[in-house]
Amino acid sequence: GSTIFATEMVKATNDKGNEVRLMPYAELMQWKVNGDQVQGTLHGWQQSGAESVLYLDLGKRITVALVDEETRNHAQVLQIKQDDVTDSEWKEVNFAVQVTKEKMSSDLTALEQYGNQLNQTHCSGCHAAIGADHYTANQWIGVVNSMKDRTSMTKDEVRALTIYLQRHAKDMSGK
Repeated sequence: GSTIFATEMVKATNDKGNEVRLMPYAELMQWKVNGDQVQGTLHGWQQSGAESVLYLDLGKRITVALVDEETRNHAQVLQIKQDDVTDSEWKEVNFAVQVTKEKMSSDLTALEQYGNQLNQTHCSGCHAAIGADHYTANQWIGVVNSMKDRTSMTKDEVRALTIYLQRHAKDMSGK
C-alpha cells in the first residue's frame, strides 16, 4: 500500500465531480493512475460542525484538505469519536478523489527536504531555526502565523512550511 503526496495546494474532485482542495503533503492511499489523473482514497478526520476541513488526525489541526458541502455528503464514515481535549465529536472519513498526476509525488523525502529547507532559509533570519519537535502540531499554527510577516514567504510556502512542521511536531512522533 504505497502512498502518493500532493506537492502543493491543488484542486481535486470526488467521484461526483465535487471539489476537494488538497493541501501540501496530503496523502492518497490505494491510488492508481488513469491517464493524466491519479485516483485514490483521501483519509482524515472532521470535527463536527466544521466539516469543511479535513484534518490528518483527531484533535490535531493539521489540514489535509478543504471539502465543499456537496463533497462532504459523500464521505465514507469509518467511525465517530468524542474527543475530550476539543470537547467535540470527530468523524474519521474516507473520500474517493482524483487529481492531476503531475501535482502528486511518491517521493516524500524530497517533499520533506523542501519543508526543512523553508524552515532553514526563512526562519533563521532572526533566530536559529527551531526544530519541528519543539512545539505541538496545534501550537505551530500560531507560531508560524506570528512570524510569517517577517519573511518573504509566499502563501503557498507558508502553507507548506506549517504542515511540514506540524507533521513532525513533538506530539506526532511515530506517525
